[in-house]
Amino acid sequence: MSRRRIWTAAAALLMLTAAPAWPQEFTGEELAHRLGCRACHTWQGAGGTHGPALDGVGQRRSRPELAQQLTSTPSRRMPSFAFLRPQDWQALLTFLEGL
Repeated sequence: MSRRRIWTAAAALLMLTAAPAWPQEFTGEELAHRLGCRACHTWQGAGGTHGPALDGVGQRRSRPELAQQLTSTPSRRMPSFAFLRPQDWQALLTFLEGL
């Protein structure tokens, strides 16, 4: 695993756990923003261009496929988000399915 990937995953984990003012539960869209997904991915006309656009990803991939993509990423640029809490997983997957 590359240093960049380790640091990216560590930074995302810190963002989710270090801010005491955050609510206990997040919407999927809040998670996507807090995890920095828009740095690389575009949806609803905004975001980066390093990763594929996420509009319509729920029609292209099943829920298990989305979960697999987010936990064992083949790209060295995208970190694994396997550390997410179960309720956060459900919210993020529901959000992606609705794009």
